[in-house]
Amino acid sequence: MASKRKSTVGKPATKRSRTDNKIPTVVEAFAHSDAVPAGLRALLKISLPVAFNTDKADRHAYEAEVVDQAQQVLAVVEAALKQEHSGAVAKQSQVIAPEEIARRSATKGAAEAHLEAEKVTLEGRKAAKKAAEQGVHEAEHGVKAAQADAKVADKALQRSVDRKATLSDALSTEFVLLKDGSSAAAAGKKALQKVLGLAKAFVSTTMSQTFPLACKKPATSRTEFEASVFNSMQGLFEREIAKVAAEVGELEPPKAAADSALSEAKGTLERAEATLKSRCEDLDATHTSQKEAVKDLAKADAARRAIWKDMQQACDAQDDVAGALKNFTENIWVAFNALKEKEPEPEPVEPEPVVEEVAVAEEVPAAETAPAPVVETPMEA
Repeated sequence: MASKRKSTVGKPATKRSRTDNKIPTVVEAFAHSDAVPAGLRALLKISLPVAFNTDKADRHAYEAEVVDQAQQVLAVVEAALKQEHSGAVAKQSQVIAPEEIARRSATKGAAEAHLEAEKVTLEGRKAAKKAAEQGVHEAEHGVKAAQADAKVADKALQRSVDRKATLSDALSTEFVLLKDGSSAAAAGKKALQKVLGLAKAFVSTTMSQTFPLACKKPATSRTEFEASVFNSMQGLFEREIAKVAAEVGELEPPKAAADSALSEAKGTLERAEATLKSRCEDLDATHTSQKEAVKDLAKADAARRAIWKDMQQACDAQDDVAGALKNFTENIWVAFNALKEKEPEPEPVEPEPVVEEVAVAEEVPAAETAPAPVVETPMEA
């Protein structure tokens, strides 16, 4: 006889847990957007999932306000995406335009021309520095020569000035001591020695021999001749002083001219040194600008070579933003609207299991079903 067993036909499969990812999708859409204030983002990240986990009909007024605020925030984020996309499209259009290649090539050409100009300027400023160095060298020689001339003139003038002062001092001091007294005392002997030492350059031998004899006697005991010797010696001193004074007058203009020449030479040296300093600064500045020109050329050349890479990056960036904007429209807004209008899910109805009769064939004993043996017949002769 056939036995019965329960069939699973029509019975629903075991319920599997499904995770609804619409809430994380919506939250992630604004969680990292700089278009939304950080405080508002933090608040919505906490409160929006709570509101979305509640059916629309059961939401509190505060939760409904949170949902409305989230909708406004998403609109702001979408607007920012659209603006970013517009910028990406503009950037892409600029980079892929034929004019961009021409512009980069022109920039490189201008950089090359600028570098060549800097090289020419550098050579010119090197020459200017060398000329300034030569100018300083010549000015230094001029100062040395002027110093030598001034030294000679000053020495000559000072010699005459000193001699005039010495003669005048001797005439007013030692000569008076001898004229009013005598050479008998030690001071008189010293005074006589000084007067004779100065006078030997401009008095005769006779005067040199007579004057000491007259100085031996006191002024009160001298003869008229001996008194006249003093008058003659005084006259010779005064004449020599006048002569030396004339020499001083003659030597002062050359000394002034030498001093003026020295001052001018020093001024020339100072100007030459200032010029050299300026030329050195110009040269240093040109070295710096040439280095910058080399860098600018390298940048321009790199930018020209990178045009295809920049095109790809601009296109990829535009595609990424376009994809994000499309995802916002097709997924994020759809998820938000579904959560905004969330309704209770209907209770699932589980059908009763169906019991079917399944006929099971009765087993037949093996002996009853065995085939009959085959009898072989011998062949006729």
